[in-house]
Amino acid sequence: MGGLVALPPFINLDSLQFETIPGRIPAQAFRDYGAYIVDDTAWDVFAIVTEWGPDGRVADEFEMKWGFSMKQSSKQTPWSRDMDRIFMNLHIVVINSPQNIDGGGKPGVPMAAELDEP
Repeated sequence: MGGLVALPPFINLDSLQFETIPGRIPAQAFRDYGAYIVDDTAWDVFAIVTEWGPDGRVADEFEMKWGFSMKQSSKQTPWSRDMDRIFMNLHIVVINSPQNIDGGGKPGVPMAAELDEP
């Protein structure tokens, strides 16, 4: 738990041959930002936490836009196979050292601009 994983920059995302258009979206995010392993699903599946806010749920928005649910009951669907392609190619990011506790390194993409305070 707590490990940072990412798709390394040397992996050409096109080489993963995604079957769905939305399959490339989390792949790009995993390459640009990485993700932390923070929980256990208690069985052999992945879970990606999405927003559930006052304006609705990302999972519902996803299904309306793409025509299928993010939750799949079978590993034999295009979306499930796309997610497997991503997860099978994740690498652990090692950026800690005794001189630089809690990481450092060069970000894969520029940092976002700071928000203006109201």
